Amino acid sequence: VKVKIIKRKDVENKRYILYKIYETPTGTLKQVVYQTEDWPHGDDIPIFSDFVVAGGRSKEYLIKGSEGVEKFQYLLQKPTLKQIEEFYKRAKEIRDLSYKLGLLINGVGGYGGTYLLSICGLHNFSKWLVKNPRLIKDLLNVVHKYDLMRVRMLLDVGVDMITRDGWYETPLFWSVKRFKEMILPLLLEELELVHQEEAKFRYIMSIGLTHIAEYLKRMNVDVIYGVDPIVEKRSPQEIRRKIGPNICIWGGISEAVTVQQGTPKQIEKAVKDAIRAFAPGGGYVLSTIGSFFTREAWTNKGSIIIRTWKKYGRYPTI
Repeated sequence: VKVKIIKRKDVENKRYILYKIYETPTGTLKQVVYQTEDWPHGDDIPIFSDFVVAGGRSKEYLIKGSEGVEKFQYLLQKPTLKQIEEFYKRAKEIRDLSYKLGLLINGVGGYGGTYLLSICGLHNFSKWLVKNPRLIKDLLNVVHKYDLMRVRMLLDVGVDMITRDGWYETPLFWSVKRFKEMILPLLLEELELVHQEEAKFRYIMSIGLTHIAEYLKRMNVDVIYGVDPIVEKRSPQEIRRKIGPNICIWGGISEAVTVQQGTPKQIEKAVKDAIRAFAPGGGYVLSTIGSFFTREAWTNKGSIIIRTWKKYGRYPTI
């Protein structure tokens, strides 16, 4: 695959436009974005990025219809021998450090449906999900094959946990019906592969989590990251009931609302409520849910969370 990047100035809007063109054996794919002031990727356009998903920056998405599927598969290829050697070298360094410090090693696993929002755009994705579900399934299968290849490499170096990025696999984008039909089988195959190697499986999912909780319970997902009672509009107790007692919950504190906007007393109460509701059963990793305010929120109020955790973070409950 030959790749070409072009940068041109949009005189009318006083900003630059980036073009990334992929010449594949079966044809050309092209991405076009506005290089806004907050664009974090320099003069490049990654295939997947939250900054690409946003319609205000993307002028042209990679996939424009069914004809793009065959071309797209050439972009998700096996790593080169040199890349594989570098991966195993780096993995050994991380593993040695984890043994020394007693740390858990996490590997970034599948992206699945999350990938599609970046290559299709939200508008096209939503339209095709209804009018051309075959296209969505075909794209998912291409990404899934790539995901499993990466997961096998991670398991081969002995990671303790694999995390699947399900931020954009929420039923609010897919609907419960399409999640069950399209996402669930791929999710289950990845999870079973992870469990065969006796590693843990963590699934990132925030809004809409309670709508698919039954499926996650039956699959024996080990950990769910992204649990935010404010986003979910449910109490911590109700979320735990929905998820069940056997899944470890990772999160529980809204960074954008509770930490950024809350008073010290409100933050302390949120931490206590989260520990009380989430810790019994499958376990709980107290964490905020990431946002644009991460650095500011933790700089100003992170000490309140830590202080409350030290005071009340004891099993089984407070």
